[in-house]
Amino acid sequence: TATHYYKAKHGGIGFGLYLYFMPVFFADVTDIWRLKKWERIIVNASGVYFALIFCTILILLSVVASSKTLFAIGSALAFKQLYNLLPYLRTDGYWIASDYFNQPNLMINSFNQFQKLVSFSFAELSRKDYLLALYGLFNFGLMFYFIGYMLAFHFFEIICFPQKLFLFISIISLKSFSYSFSEISKVLPVIIFYFFVSRILVNLGKKYLKVKKK
Repeated sequence: TATHYYKAKHGGIGFGLYLYFMPVFFADVTDIWRLKKWERIIVNASGVYFALIFCTILILLSVVASSKTLFAIGSALAFKQLYNLLPYLRTDGYWIASDYFNQPNLMINSFNQFQKLVSFSFAELSRKDYLLALYGLFNFGLMFYFIGYMLAFHFFEIICFPQKLFLFISIISLKSFSYSFSEISKVLPVIIFYFFVSRILVNLGKKYLKVKKK
């Protein structure tokens, strides 16, 4: 709706896997990059806006119908929107922050500014660069905190995960296959851990190859 309002072209609605395992629906709004900054921010925030309206309707219906199920669903979806506003993963909050800073690749650019900050290259930094550097500090700080936490308190699960994954794949086609929500919730942090570590290793590998070519 917001894309159409600002006369930008919008693509279709698709389905994909976020972080390689989390199912998500998405709308192709690539054309909004030609819009003004605050117009892009409104477009990227519109998903959360309409989702919160839907959550409000569900909660109101739960009150009218005295339905705990509707209330639980509405509340869970509302909290999910708060998660979507976090700018540290590529959720709506990330793209809103990306629009605010006018940085298409916010994560990498913020890390570059953070490198300048720790190397005391203050003359090269503007006010916006300082904000980007702080964003990079918090972003990568949270990521490494999560990795450290997982290694300290969930090392056994990390080590056993490949074996459990192989077992999961081998029995997934069986009719008797079942996997509880509690079991899935235990596996998700380990998957995220492997995702972060693999991304770090891939980026380090790319940098090493670039340096080697030079």
